[in-house]
Amino acid sequence: MELKKHFEDKLRQSLDERLGRPKTLPAKLLQEAMTYALLGAGKRVRPLMVLESALQCLPDAKAYQLAMPAALAIEYVHAYSLIHDDLPCMDDDDYRRGKPSVHRRFGEAVAVLAGDALLSDAFGFVAQAKINPARQCFVLSQAIGSQGMVLGQLDDLVSPKKTLVTLQNKTGKLFECACRLGAIAVGAPAEQEQRLAHEGAQLGVEFQLADNISDGEPNAF
Repeated sequence: MELKKHFEDKLRQSLDERLGRPKTLPAKLLQEAMTYALLGAGKRVRPLMVLESALQCLPDAKAYQLAMPAALAIEYVHAYSLIHDDLPCMDDDDYRRGKPSVHRRFGEAVAVLAGDALLSDAFGFVAQAKINPARQCFVLSQAIGSQGMVLGQLDDLVSPKKTLVTLQNKTGKLFECACRLGAIAVGAPAEQEQRLAHEGAQLGVEFQLADNISDGEPNAF
């Protein structure tokens, strides 16, 4: 619980540093939408996985400092994905975590652009990491782009039945990425990185299966 609070403090701080005091209406709208999406009542599972993986590889408080850019990046990406998933052209959800989804609160155009901004800013965090920034950027792009989360979302939309590959791409890849980034951020050996990545991928699929069942899709896989 203490680690989650520490991360959420850093999350708020990251928004303040990036957005500051907006001077124009577009900047103000973007700030409000990004804040609304990021600072909701989330579990912070993915960024905490980054931080805990880093600590497993480097049992020192310094691990959290080194892995924080990746943890922020993962949460920014997750928030972007939820905004876009909720859009009428995707899953068409009017509510997220008990409150109106971003497009219902701010309109579709602002929602799309807020998601784009969160995704773009995510790479700014890992690009400034102290250890292996280029590799962190590459690993993140592999997990969420045309070979990962985006492909999984499209598969989810067009395929009549979800498969294990769908779940691996839509959810498993980001969980795997979270664990992998935690290891990379502290310079862990390749074997340790691979073990953590495998555990993260498995957890991601299980997480999505449980979510599908809670949403009334017991035969999704």
